Amino acid sequence: MAVLGRVAFQKGQIFAMAEEAGIADRALVARCSLKWILSNPRIASIVVGASAPDQIENACDVTAALDLTDEERKVLDAVRETGSFKQAREKQRARFKA
Repeated sequence: MAVLGRVAFQKGQIFAMAEEAGIADRALVARCSLKWILSNPRIASIVVGASAPDQIENACDVTAALDLTDEERKVLDAVRETGSFKQAREKQRARFKA
């Protein structure tokens, strides 16, 4: 999921997946995504891009509490259950098998 998470987040697809799951709070989705990526011990650093100052503030706030809350886990679980996520995951798997 790490590569999928990076690609989906990078292209903004994660927000469409969240909307498909009924989650409209983009700041929450971004925080969940960043925390999930940072929770992977193989990830040494991340590069955060933003088009508005509040997006940088939101990303920086993630570092105050890196552990995923129950609410954040539920958000990620809901996103993983969407058809868009499953389709993107299969596309990534096929790409790496080729």
